[in-house]
Amino acid sequence: LLRPAAPPESWQSQQLTSAPGWESEPAVSPDGRFVAYSSDAAGTPDIWVVDSAGGEPLQLTDRPGGEEPAASDRNPVWLPDGRSLLFSSDRSGRRGIWTVPALGGSTSLVVDVADEPAVSRDGSLLAFSRPGPSGPWRIWVAPIGSPGSAPPLTTDADGLLNHSRPAFSSDGRSICYSDFRDLWTVDLAGDRPRPLTSDGAFDSAPAYSPDGTAIYFASRR
Repeated sequence: LLRPAAPPESWQSQQLTSAPGWESEPAVSPDGRFVAYSSDAAGTPDIWVVDSAGGEPLQLTDRPGGEEPAASDRNPVWLPDGRSLLFSSDRSGRRGIWTVPALGGSTSLVVDVADEPAVSRDGSLLAFSRPGPSGPWRIWVAPIGSPGSAPPLTTDADGLLNHSRPAFSSDGRSICYSDFRDLWTVDLAGDRPRPLTSDGAFDSAPAYSPDGTAIYFASRR
């Protein structure tokens, strides 16, 4: 947490899932009623959703057509209306961003050659990671209705090696992302990205607080 703050004493954790294997990348729905996540409980990485109060998880995605090779579905993120989710998958043969209804159904491709989607709170912008002109992955941003028009937001000078896990601020004006070791932020108005952490502690997976005054992140520090 990048400001002095103590979580409310009323905060309590609750275990929601307990399937064998791994379960990761949780995403809370806009109304707080559900949590989407990635899991290999069915044998391959898929997108699941569970009631935030507990209950039986629902599997949203599976191997297309039941054929090999198995797809790897990861990185779920809710669209603002809560009716559907975006996720990344290699089900087309290469990594892309797909959408699926929140209660399951047909999937459709949103943008090809892309990973790790993030959506602004008003639903107007889509950010994702994708290889840049020199090869390593960079952060890209585009109107959600025309993701193919995305320009690269970050360059080779804006972080070590690959750039990943973009997260929009609550007002949609800036993005935080990870490089190989640290966090960076960039103002979408046109400023260049700047490092937010710089101690090489392998910081990743940033998430803004609802009021935009803090950033939560995972770290090996």
